[in-house]
Amino acid sequence: MNANRMRKMRCFGGAQRRAPDGMTVVEAIVAMVIALAVLATVGQLLALAAGQRRAAGQRAAAVREAGNLMEEVMARPWVEVTPDKLAEVSLSESCRQSLPGAQLRWETTAEGEPAGAKRISLRIDWQDRAGQRGEPVRLVAWRYPDEEPKP
Repeated sequence: MNANRMRKMRCFGGAQRRAPDGMTVVEAIVAMVIALAVLATVGQLLALAAGQRRAAGQRAAAVREAGNLMEEVMARPWVEVTPDKLAEVSLSESCRQSLPGAQLRWETTAEGEPAGAKRISLRIDWQDRAGQRGEPVRLVAWRYPDEEPKP
């Protein structure tokens, strides 16, 4: 069929009328509404992804800090691993900046017969953007007495 003939429409009474070229106003409005809905959805997904990335970064910072603090405590002599000495250990400045409202808690318990081992646990928690405390990072280690050098 001829392209011109496809554009023509037959009306009642045998008169021929040409179909309009381009979009109608209704079609344009519908297309804009669909485009806005897609943009709104994409915007929400991007905001959600950014929030999740921020939360993952904060959790990674807390895990690194917990590992560093536990390593520092485990390198101390046996007699210095006491609740009083652990209370002096605090979070680093970079950790405090990246984790709003960060808190560090230490707990030490003796395990085993006469000073067999000490169970040392630390907990770091912080506030999220909404001001609520999320799932804290916990790390537990066991410290055994230093061996005496043998002659």
